[in-house]
Amino acid sequence: MAVKYNKEAYDKVWADLDDFKRFCKEFGWAYDEADLYRAEAPAYAEYTRFKAGTRIPKNWMRDAKFRLSNYNDNRGGGRFQSGRRN
Repeated sequence: MAVKYNKEAYDKVWADLDDFKRFCKEFGWAYDEADLYRAEAPAYAEYTRFKAGTRIPKNWMRDAKFRLSNYNDNRGGGRFQSGRRN
């Protein structure tokens, strides 16, 4: 018994993988091929929400704001933030 090759199904899977990878790159999600069609995976859940038309925030901006907030610790304040005196 031979297995029939379904070209449309294979093409759809590859197209979905490419689109999912593009989404993960654009919005800053971790890309894992195993997450495709797995509804409990966070990245794929956001991808399906995006495909449904929901606005998705970019993780790149969220990470950048978090990193900047760690470095913008303005302890001394004032004119000389380095603690140096004239």
